Amino acid sequence: MTCWQTFERALAVLNALAAVAIVGTFFVYYRQLQAMQKASHGQNFFSLVNFLQSQHLRDDRAIVLEKLGRMPANTVWHGSDIAAASLVCSSYDAAIIAYKLNIFPAQAFLKNWGPSIRDCYGILRQFVADRQAERGPDYWNNFQKLGEQLLRSNANAQAGGSRPSG
Repeated sequence: MTCWQTFERALAVLNALAAVAIVGTFFVYYRQLQAMQKASHGQNFFSLVNFLQSQHLRDDRAIVLEKLGRMPANTVWHGSDIAAASLVCSSYDAAIIAYKLNIFPAQAFLKNWGPSIRDCYGILRQFVADRQAERGPDYWNNFQKLGEQLLRSNANAQAGGSRPSG
């Protein structure tokens, strides 16, 4: 074997080792990226919890669920009731946008707030439709679409049908 052939073999071995090192580096970076995304999802979900569990939003959801939900359908809402309904709609609409963008774990969001979104939307359905008639179909449309989906899923579950995943 000539000196040149030895050099070529050594170079081939070094190239193979470099390729393995590069692949290994990319694997490590990929795992780090996954870990950062997971941590980011956790932080984002914690922020969502703080937002949706703030006292003023909890109070407004209570007004919707406990007061507005018990009023006859033709009752005219006033001042603070309209403000509470609007804040519930806008806060859930914003949270659902983040849900759709996969900023936090979707299943945890649906498990924890799906029933509240469904119940609030069921009460606020006409209110949302009225606002959309005034301001356009995109107004609170994320809240509307998920609310409708959750109402259908609940009706199917109560009727004994299968439940679509969210």
